[in-house]
Amino acid sequence: MEERQIKIPQVLLLGNGLNKAYQGASWDKLIESIWVNKRITSKAICDAPFPLQAVIATDDSIDEKLKEKPDSFYGVKSIDEIRAPIEQLLGIGFDHILTTNYSYEIERVACPLVERDGRYCKKLMAHTGACKSAETRYLLHTYNQLPYGDFINKVWHIHGEMRKPQSVVLGHYYYGKLLGKYMAELDKRENQQKIRQEKYLPPIMDSWIDAFIMGDVYVLGFGYDFSEMDMWWLLNRKKREKAHHGKVLFYGPSFGKELKLSLLNTYGVQTEDLGFRAQGPDYKAFYEAAISDIQKRVKQTQKENNHG
Repeated sequence: MEERQIKIPQVLLLGNGLNKAYQGASWDKLIESIWVNKRITSKAICDAPFPLQAVIATDDSIDEKLKEKPDSFYGVKSIDEIRAPIEQLLGIGFDHILTTNYSYEIERVACPLVERDGRYCKKLMAHTGACKSAETRYLLHTYNQLPYGDFINKVWHIHGEMRKPQSVVLGHYYYGKLLGKYMAELDKRENQQKIRQEKYLPPIMDSWIDAFIMGDVYVLGFGYDFSEMDMWWLLNRKKREKAHHGKVLFYGPSFGKELKLSLLNTYGVQTEDLGFRAQGPDYKAFYEAAISDIQKRVKQTQKENNHG
């Protein structure tokens, strides 16, 4: 089958890097704000992987701290700081937006009612036909539906969201459970995506995992820390998908990242530093350049899809 006959979903994977570049709360400040562990000091955990730092800090009671101090998990206090880049991303017209953030920067920009009260997100909640109701834990099929301009954006909080403490994924136990969910979901597919392509049918899109596997994925502000085992597994699984599927583009300054970039390349990821190769780059300038580059690529693909 010719590639031009297949419409590849356009997918954004957005991490916390964008928040940090626009004065969002750092991970270190989050850890300090939720610290209760009396057996060890916060300075002693700097070498531990990020997700495990939160487990240690809360003495393995992250969900309780999320209920007690939800503001600690808020990425940016003032949405005006980050409004412009998020508006630009929302205007691109992605088929799916995946975010590892628990907080609601995207929703706050797209919907003023969320900015006034985060609980309004409940009214935006939707789910695919793969489940009978919105999930409270492991949000594989549940997303927030956000009208913005000419587009309806599907925003998936793939590691959970702050108004649902039980959905937040941090620590070995929950990462292991989540990875098991991925495997079970994709095992159901077997060769279905390939068979559908041979019949000129669109791919199954029952979950955000389907979007990740089948789509062109633009990774922005997500550093692919080595501790994010579920996301590394998905890269490996995407590479092995038998159906024709989209690419992965990872955007990030390259200084000191040689090992990580090499591993990403091994899994078939195209890495883009956009010329930002020096130590201590201007991250705002980098994100401006990255969003512009992503916008051009997506618009070109959308144009090809419409004329394919």
